[in-house]
Amino acid sequence: MRNYGFLTVAVVLFLATLTSAQTAQKQVQSGPESSVLSMQKVRFGAMISGNKATLDSVLADELSYTHSTGKNETKAEFITAITSQAVTYEAIEPDEIKVRVYGNVAVVTGRARFKVKTGNDRLSFLTRFTEVDHYRGGRYQLVAWQSTRLPEP
Repeated sequence: MRNYGFLTVAVVLFLATLTSAQTAQKQVQSGPESSVLSMQKVRFGAMISGNKATLDSVLADELSYTHSTGKNETKAEFITAITSQAVTYEAIEPDEIKVRVYGNVAVVTGRARFKVKTGNDRLSFLTRFTEVDHYRGGRYQLVAWQSTRLPEP
């Protein structure tokens, strides 16, 4: 009989801890972290659609965008590559996202699967990335992006 009582208490404590952690996670997602994730979603959508105006808005003028190939582009070079369709982003599927906010700067880490078309080549690859976003003018803008291609599982 004692074993059931102990087991019941342990289960109740586990469920209470789980519920508390989920509530804390929801609270974190409603602050600046949520704004960063929203901007990231808008940016990825603009990369896929080739929306120059949106890209111009969400990318900082001093952007340093380092692709998984090691190629580094400025804001103008990155937007031109997309709008000229030299690179066509067909899908971007992020996961394992973690946002850390330090004052008016956010550092985002995660993974993303990219499906891109360059010339006649269609590629699908997984990356691990770090991005830096700066809050100014009432919004976050991407200042730096660095990604590394991961081996396929």
